[in-house]
Amino acid sequence: MADMFGAPVGISKAREDIAQSELSNARIQELMGKIAMQPTEQAMHAAHAQYWQAEADAKRAATEESRGISTLLGQGMAAGTGNAESGADSSAAVPIERMANILGGNNPSGRILYKPFVALTKDAVGIRLKEQQRDAAAASEQLRQVNAQIKRNQIIGSLMGSITDQASYDRARLIGADSGMDISQYPPTYKQALPMIVQAAQASMTRNEQLMRQQRDTELRLMTTRTNAITQRNNAVIPVLKARATLLDQQIAEREKNGGKDSPEVVELRKQRARLAAAQADKIEAANAPLLTPDQVKDPAKRKVGQAYRTPQGILTWTGEGWMQAPTRAAGPQAAPAAGSDDDLEDDDLED
Repeated sequence: MADMFGAPVGISKAREDIAQSELSNARIQELMGKIAMQPTEQAMHAAHAQYWQAEADAKRAATEESRGISTLLGQGMAAGTGNAESGADSSAAVPIERMANILGGNNPSGRILYKPFVALTKDAVGIRLKEQQRDAAAASEQLRQVNAQIKRNQIIGSLMGSITDQASYDRARLIGADSGMDISQYPPTYKQALPMIVQAAQASMTRNEQLMRQQRDTELRLMTTRTNAITQRNNAVIPVLKARATLLDQQIAEREKNGGKDSPEVVELRKQRARLAAAQADKIEAANAPLLTPDQVKDPAKRKVGQAYRTPQGILTWTGEGWMQAPTRAAGPQAAPAAGSDDDLEDDDLED
């Protein structure tokens, strides 16, 4: 009986041993899995550590640059440097230009922070271009209105000048009414209206002279505004080139100490310096070129042969037969860009 009663106990014990063995195997598998994952986890931890280190380095560099910018701006503002000759310039770009001027080397230490300097210069140029686009749109609308008034006034003058008798007077009244003119003040007969006709004709001539002057002034304003969009970018490049030249001079001096004046690296740097000097001279010459006036646009006889002019298409030279892009120290004369071309607005000196 004992064997009979002991059998279930043995079976139960065997089951426990099997279960325990399976549990141990599962733990072994789990442990082996963890061991196998250790290289991957270590790599992940290392990658995470490198990422956060790079983030910390970037933040540290940004903080140091920010401190450098703040220090230079504080020194420049305190010393009163960086002030451009703005006069009555009310542009929103003026304070940005002053900060750019300081970071570009116009500060007591003469230090240049090139990247923030160029970034601020770009911002200032962008603001001025938007302002000039706004001014050009206003001038263009004003010119449209003036031209409409001139056309209307010429119709009135032509009608008054055509009246010589009753028949022509009746015809002028009909044309005037069809053109939207108020003819209610004019009496029905030519004899009664004659004094008013003479007065209206004289007033039309006077008004036409006023409108023509206003037209010329508005055309000049429009052309000047459009040309300034080119001039502004040209002028903004000049201090950028100057800053680049200063930094390049520092590089050349450092490389000469380490590698000698005739080392290949120094020779190449000097070539770059010469190109910078030529580009800067071209920009300064372009800034000093006279503005092409509306009268010179309409009448070639008023243009000077061989003279370079500032135009909405850039700096162009009048040859007596046509326009050519002003020759530079780096390249010879080229064909003038098409009207409305944006080629001159693209300048690598203000690109990233």
